[in-house]
Amino acid sequence: DDGAVGLQQGDPTGAVLWPASRTVAEYLLADAGGRDGGAPPRSLPELGAGSGLVSIACAVYGTFGPIVATDYEPVALEMAAYAH
Repeated sequence: DDGAVGLQQGDPTGAVLWPASRTVAEYLLADAGGRDGGAPPRSLPELGAGSGLVSIACAVYGTFGPIVATDYEPVALEMAAYAH
């Protein structure tokens, strides 16, 4: 198994990097940069994660608490888990 994620099932919208994902990720990361360092980390639920860009960016940045990505299509979550 080479670890590749196949797109044999469902709607491949999770394989698309939507412009809104980038905008939301940039907004959350800019907001996180201005937070008080002593404040507890916020959790992040991402509903309809698609490519998982928002969840992955916030996880890499490290200022968020638990991050939960959800999507209707399993392939989208498989791709996000592969990127992690």
